[in-house]
Amino acid sequence: MLIVDLQRVGGVTEWMRVAAMAQAWHVPVASHLFDEFSLPFDRCCGERFHGRYMPWWDIIYQEPPRVKNGHIEIMEKPGLGWELDAGALKRFKMG
Repeated sequence: MLIVDLQRVGGVTEWMRVAAMAQAWHVPVASHLFDEFSLPFDRCCGERFHGRYMPWWDIIYQEPPRVKNGHIEIMEKPGLGWELDAGALKRFKMG
């Protein structure tokens, strides 16, 4: 299994390129950290990727990810589907 970190690989486009190469070699793909941002790519990969959900960042979302039957529900909103909570961002602002 290939574990791909969205933030380190270079963003959405690079994540998709890596996933396509892995798929060509029949290597399953798993996201690393911030799985909620990688979830929409599941629909593009042709196979399900495996992930781990860590609720560390739930507090910054207007609607945090929902886990049902061991799976994070994919948002049906535009973009990545997650809206940040402005109040939470102000509380945690650094600098």
